Amino acid sequence: MTHGSIFNAIAKVRSTTTSSVVRTLADQANATVLDHITVMEQTGLVNFDQALLLQTSPPTLPATELTPPPPSVASRRRSRPAGRQHHPASAVAR
Repeated sequence: MTHGSIFNAIAKVRSTTTSSVVRTLADQANATVLDHITVMEQTGLVNFDQALLLQTSPPTLPATELTPPPPSVASRRRSRPAGRQHHPASAVAR
């Protein structure tokens, strides 16, 4: 998990509790992660272009965990009932 994505996990924990102890811990975790990010950036070793690419690229998941893509427009046209076919030539003649 990258540093930036841990903020979502911390926010989820904080937003699902009313415990002042847990909420304080989440606040401390946010501050610690931000401090760590700042220290790493100040080293000059962070490749911002690579970090942006990794954060914005779709995840690589096994095929068994992917949802099927939505049907294409062409397949929807083929699946219309017989009386509902679209015929551009007949539409122009009207």
